[in-house]
Amino acid sequence: MLITVYTLIIGFLFIITGGMITLARGKFSTFLKTFCRNKYAGMALSTIDLILTYFLLKAMPMGFIDQYKWLLIPLLPVSIVLVNMYLDELLFSRALGGLFLILMAPVLDLARMNFSTFTPVLSLACYILIVIGMYLVCLPYLMRDFGSLIGKKVGRTTILSTVLVAYGIVLVGIAFVL
Repeated sequence: MLITVYTLIIGFLFIITGGMITLARGKFSTFLKTFCRNKYAGMALSTIDLILTYFLLKAMPMGFIDQYKWLLIPLLPVSIVLVNMYLDELLFSRALGGLFLILMAPVLDLARMNFSTFTPVLSLACYILIVIGMYLVCLPYLMRDFGSLIGKKVGRTTILSTVLVAYGIVLVGIAFVL
């Protein structure tokens, strides 16, 4: 049941993102250029990332390191302050990439445990988001460049939004079969 919920959420996120791109075709590239440098959005998203990382590490079995998990509690506020102070340049792009990486780990675990004939489609969506997340964490300026590339022609924006909506519809359909 949990994999069905995750598949529905990812499918609806693809549909909503594609729909938003379709509705704001002309403004999409300027939105990406300006929003990837938004300091407050980056601080909020990086704080959410670090809190999710704390919960993910808390639940993860780490063998002999389990005895040091109590250190995660005092390290969380320290890491939030340090990340927001010293990584303010293109922080939103990095935090968005980190969010893609963090959120796909439990989904891939569930997909591995609940195998069906449609699980590879969900795994493909997860791996696409993981690769995008790695690029955004390592090369955050690519989000701005991607906005410029997509925004140059309306046809590119239409193709991107159509692919996102179609893949989202496929994932929502698969969620009802799982």
